[in-house]
Amino acid sequence: MPFTPAGQAIRDKFSGLDDPALNCEAESIPSSILPVFPVGFERVGNTELHIWSEEFDGKRVIHLGMPEHPSNIQPSLMGHSIGNIKGNVLSIDTRGFEETVWGLGRGGSKTSS
Repeated sequence: MPFTPAGQAIRDKFSGLDDPALNCEAESIPSSILPVFPVGFERVGNTELHIWSEEFDGKRVIHLGMPEHPSNIQPSLMGHSIGNIKGNVLSIDTRGFEETVWGLGRGGSKTSS
């Protein structure tokens, strides 16, 4: 499939050697959504749940009980997550991913958050 001009510009700058994993940097969502390494969960008070991935010490913070995302989210590799626990089900909504090909998966396309 042909690239749009914006997509072609990103492709022209792409190098697999820029993969953050080569520098042992934490991956983002969606790369870390199906981990093959151990994952830990820690409840921090009533307002946060921390999810750690052993691989590259990735950390995701889920803000519990927050009805909506703040309007001033600073984009990041893990984005901003809000969640609710009902019974034994954790539901998470994440927005504000950093705009980088590596922030959206293994060399995935760059899009707006």
